[in-house]
Amino acid sequence: MEKLCLHYGPLVGHIDSQSFHDLPPSSALTDPKVEAHLRQLGFGYRAKYIHQTAVIVSQDHEEGWLDSLRNPESPVIGHEISPAGNMLPGGREGYRLAHEELLSLQGVGPKVADCVCLMGLGWGEAVPVDTH
Repeated sequence: MEKLCLHYGPLVGHIDSQSFHDLPPSSALTDPKVEAHLRQLGFGYRAKYIHQTAVIVSQDHEEGWLDSLRNPESPVIGHEISPAGNMLPGGREGYRLAHEELLSLQGVGPKVADCVCLMGLGWGEAVPVDTH
């Protein structure tokens, strides 16, 4: 993640001489040269999926789509906290929708979708399960 942010994400700031970058928007990863560069950075087989998914997200979804899947009880900075609804078997409706939307992306299976839901979108009911 650090390499992805460093090479493609916007600069957030510096602490002493250390620079910090945010996650890149999908549009930053759509150039045809990105896949080869990600391979050089050590992403291996994942480079193809990262690039292809960024292209799909940029073409098929509006800017801010991923943030729209976020738990409203865990908003991005600058947004108000709002209720996420009642807990149901299988999780709240917003979590189930986010999980389903993520599964529609190439290379995203149930475990990766749950990792993104839990660690990136704030859905605490997500439980990533390794199937190996």
